[in-house]
Amino acid sequence: MNSATNFRAAIGEVAQQSAQLEAVVAIVTWGLAGVEQAIARIVVPNNMDRMLSLINELVPVRVQDPELQRRVKDWSGRVRTVYNSRGRILHSVWIGNDDDGQYWRADLKPLGKPVETQTSDDLLAIANQMLDLSTVEASFIGDLVRSVSGPWPAGPTESRPAPGA
Repeated sequence: MNSATNFRAAIGEVAQQSAQLEAVVAIVTWGLAGVEQAIARIVVPNNMDRMLSLINELVPVRVQDPELQRRVKDWSGRVRTVYNSRGRILHSVWIGNDDDGQYWRADLKPLGKPVETQTSDDLLAIANQMLDLSTVEASFIGDLVRSVSGPWPAGPTESRPAPGA
């Protein structure tokens, strides 16, 4: 593949991983809020920034373990950072060529700002950060399910006992 195709594929990977991360953030938000998915889709904001803020507001109220509180807040901070990068990538116009694989972010107000450049490898690194945040780094979710009364979504073949049961 040429660099333009690689770059477009990397943008697609960022979009795919952000969708997965959004789902994980929604599940954490709904569980901490203590509402069923059907209700949560109506009353919980469907906005990443607002869900992350809600998580940070609910953690001190709903999570008793200080270490678990720290893990959730650290995770949500990293999610916010990578999600801001995701927004900049997906909502920008990128200009480049096949010669060196560098793409420049078109900016409507470039005066006084450094030019931002990215390669497909840069974008894939961001996509991988999102993947880690929605899988490996989200391992605290099991601890949340055990310590905070849900409802929490059950997997396709399992049901979750109530915390303390």
